[in-house]
Amino acid sequence: MPAAATAAAAAARAAARAAASSSSICSSSSSSRIFGFRGVVSGGSYFLNKGVSPLQQQLQQQQQQQQQQLQQQQQQRAFSTAAAFDSLSAIIQKEIAHEKSQYEEDKQIAEFLSKNSWKLQEKDNDVLVTLTKEVDGRKVTVEFSCMQPSGGEEEEGLQETADFTVSIENAQGSGLLFYCSTSSDEDTPGSAFCIGQVAYTLNACTA
Repeated sequence: MPAAATAAAAAARAAARAAASSSSICSSSSSSRIFGFRGVVSGGSYFLNKGVSPLQQQLQQQQQQQQQQLQQQQQQRAFSTAAAFDSLSAIIQKEIAHEKSQYEEDKQIAEFLSKNSWKLQEKDNDVLVTLTKEVDGRKVTVEFSCMQPSGGEEEEGLQETADFTVSIENAQGSGLLFYCSTSSDEDTPGSAFCIGQVAYTLNACTA
């Protein structure tokens, strides 16, 4: 009888160990399904948190793919903008170099300046042209714009005019200022010269 009891107890312990082992395996397998796993998709890996349904997993994957596509589009746009700017800058620089290489001073202007002792002054990016000359101890200055304002199509029979100013100053800086205009006709030689206004300028230091 004691031998039978001992055998029964041993069988019970073996059954208990088998049940515990089976429960551990099921628990581990269940936890691996519940607590998540790492998967691989196109463009990178993702990790699914515990308790995520298949539909939520699919939504997460779609969001990640959309973000990647958006980043790629932004990079492509930035590259295209930079390339277009570089191309435009190169074209402008080429045109500037071409204009400088083709520039030639007008022969009539050069001859006029050399014969009449006028000094020509002009600045880059400025349409104002200045001529200066010393006459009997007084400074004569002629100023005009190389780009006359356009008033649309000229009426037939009317001549185009050019406005300019002439100032005559003494050593103290006082003098006269003339507001003038001139017009030329291709059919008749010479030019029509008109003085519109005359102003007296006084140097504040000598007043």
